[in-house]
Amino acid sequence: MNQLANKSTETKHSKVTIRNGYWFYFMDGEHQIVFHGCGYSGKESVYFDNELVSETRNFRTRSEHSFEQLGQNYSLTFRVTSLIKGEVICELYKNGEFHSDQNKAYLEGMMKPTPTKIVLAFVFGLAMSSLGFWFGKNLALGTF
Repeated sequence: MNQLANKSTETKHSKVTIRNGYWFYFMDGEHQIVFHGCGYSGKESVYFDNELVSETRNFRTRSEHSFEQLGQNYSLTFRVTSLIKGEVICELYKNGEFHSDQNKAYLEGMMKPTPTKIVLAFVFGLAMSSLGFWFGKNLALGTF
């Protein structure tokens, strides 16, 4: 697969979704190592230059895939760091030494407070408390 096709696939799967799962892309020189994890089926796959080198099903919060390619020993670890956000970290080791890592989250960006979210939450809270006050007052006075 050429570099342009690799970038196209990487961009397509860069966002975590229920349908696409988690995709992690690592480069080791000219070689691409890809990890794919599916949250609902538990299927995990590792590809080395588009060739499947490891596959398993896992429903735990941690897994490891080890494989040998071109005389090098590789290991990928996959750990869930937050069940609430669906946040995971994938680490690549080459010949027992740390190479690189990536973090991704299913709810990435959705939990970050922004001024708009804060204002909307305040307005919603004010509206609900006003409605509760009105309802309670009318109930107590018997005018309901």
